[in-house]
Amino acid sequence: MYDPPAYIWAITIAAIIAIPAATCIVLYGGAVRAGLGRRRAALLAGAAAVLSATPRSAEAPGLASRVR
Repeated sequence: MYDPPAYIWAITIAAIIAIPAATCIVLYGGAVRAGLGRRRAALLAGAAAVLSATPRSAEAPGLASRVR
């Protein structure tokens, strides 16, 4: 088996964390600029964080079998 160096693992884990984090930051900023207020913007960003952290198999059980 291939055993990559530690820096490859670090880059991979950082990317997995950074992409959803950047999405939440952008959603928060856009909601504040749209006039939703800081509290509702934080709720939107928090909901996006929860949804992005949800495993894909838990989102809609059986949906993949219906799509195919």
